Amino acid sequence: MPKLDNFFSNTKSEKIEQILTKKMHPQLISIKNLEESKLQYRDIPQEDVEKLADLIELDGEVLQPLLVRKAGADTYEILAGHKRYRACKYLSEVRKLEQFSMIPCYVKSMTDAQAEFAVYSTNGYNRKTDYEIMREVEGMSRLLKENPELFPEAASGRLVEKLAKIMNLSKTTVQEYKTIANNLSDEAMDKFKNNEITKESAKTLAGLSSDEQNKVIATGVTETKDIKEAAKIIRNPSMSEIRSAFKSLYESPLYAGYVVRKYSCLEECFKDKAGRSHSGHAEYRLNYECSMRGIKINNRKEITWHEFVTAAIEMELYNPDEVYKKPSDDEIKLAYNNLTHNVNIKKIESVKSLENYMKDIFRHREYFSSTLTYSCSYRGLSINQKEEITWHEFVMAALRMWLYTPKKDDNKEIDSVQTLKCTTGFNPNGNCVCCKKDDINCCSECNEDCNGRCGWYENKKNDDEQLPGQDDIYNHPEYLPDNIKSYSNEDNMQKADNENVTDSVTNTYTAEQPEENVVRHIKETKYLAGVEKIGNCPYCNSPLTFISNQKFCGSCGKGIVWSK
Repeated sequence: MPKLDNFFSNTKSEKIEQILTKKMHPQLISIKNLEESKLQYRDIPQEDVEKLADLIELDGEVLQPLLVRKAGADTYEILAGHKRYRACKYLSEVRKLEQFSMIPCYVKSMTDAQAEFAVYSTNGYNRKTDYEIMREVEGMSRLLKENPELFPEAASGRLVEKLAKIMNLSKTTVQEYKTIANNLSDEAMDKFKNNEITKESAKTLAGLSSDEQNKVIATGVTETKDIKEAAKIIRNPSMSEIRSAFKSLYESPLYAGYVVRKYSCLEECFKDKAGRSHSGHAEYRLNYECSMRGIKINNRKEITWHEFVTAAIEMELYNPDEVYKKPSDDEIKLAYNNLTHNVNIKKIESVKSLENYMKDIFRHREYFSSTLTYSCSYRGLSINQKEEITWHEFVMAALRMWLYTPKKDDNKEIDSVQTLKCTTGFNPNGNCVCCKKDDINCCSECNEDCNGRCGWYENKKNDDEQLPGQDDIYNHPEYLPDNIKSYSNEDNMQKADNENVTDSVTNTYTAEQPEENVVRHIKETKYLAGVEKIGNCPYCNSPLTFISNQKFCGSCGKGIVWSK
């Protein structure tokens, strides 16, 4: 038997019928004794039949004989040449050309399997629709299963690999056609056969049940995009079904607030509680099955836990802000007073010591009343069934509300209390450092000039504007030259400039046209780290430091040179 890929390859030049009928002699058979094979799956348009009839009429005969096999006493089944048969029948019956009533045919003895394969192979060179390719894949698959001895070249390997090799298709394409052939409903198959829907649409429908396919077809959509959207709506559970499933699942005592808050989100809680145990529910109007991936409601497509919770949030069935909400200051104050009413907190000298004390002593304590409930653990405590806060956060809140004052002046611990952001924008570090004394929320509202105020007043100089290693020379008058110590601030310098002050400093050079760009009055210093030298600009008399102004003056921007 010739190689199988010859029958389906589009690169071979030899005709299939010539391979099958080699060393055979044709014989004339009447059209009345010929019948089309029931295995033929291709539809032949009448227009193509008439065009072929014109060519046969011009040639005066059928140049390529038909391939047939014995079907009855005087009848023959056509395996190859259905279009030629119809063209000759058209010439004989419609155009009344009797010379075409006898057709040359090759008669060959074949089994049913060989005959079916001959039908598929002789259609290999014709341009085929997706439906016809699907029929070929389906038929060849059946032949390979039932008659493997007919295909010795495809004796090994998986079925999909055999089909892909025989039909010159990729394994993915073969599998798609097999899925369509096995799962597409009759109504959808008719539309696929008539080219009303594409292969992609047929593949989408094949993923649905027969009832769901009929529902999509009933909508009248034919475009691939519309079919996919309709299939998505039908397969996925409706919002009402999600609502019922969420209420049934979330209102269970297993998902109380204190339980959910032990997880980072509700999705993780569902995955661990319901998914890991594969819990389910079954009643007349609602049934669902849970897994680690998600939840399957009313035998529809399984949706992930993220999609399930997101839909619940959209329907306002669940608000994560209400569940994952930290306790208020009043609640923390009540819990702190309740925990420490029998403890001499004053003996605990530092914030860290108080945290460790609470972690060791109170980690198994629980309290329930009409106004306050809390549950402690080694990590922290949950107050009134709200999100658990750590012991560090609890102690810092107590320190912020002046419920506890450390015996040691631990600046690091006190500074770590201030975690609020600055709301005025005057604090250069961005964090609020207000002590909140007397219910004051910002230093701008405080009348006391304490050491810890944040610098909210506008005339306070922002040290962050200084370059690393740079300092205002006028903040250290003890290091200034003696002849300019009187100008210890910007106002005095401005006043001196306005009054055209001249002294021993300015007598040594001309301000408008200096003789050279050498820095004046250079003085070495070891008191300022990294500065090395200080001096005055030869152009504007501004103070200079060697670390910050090595080549240019920071005031006038002109080039300068430090003399050795």
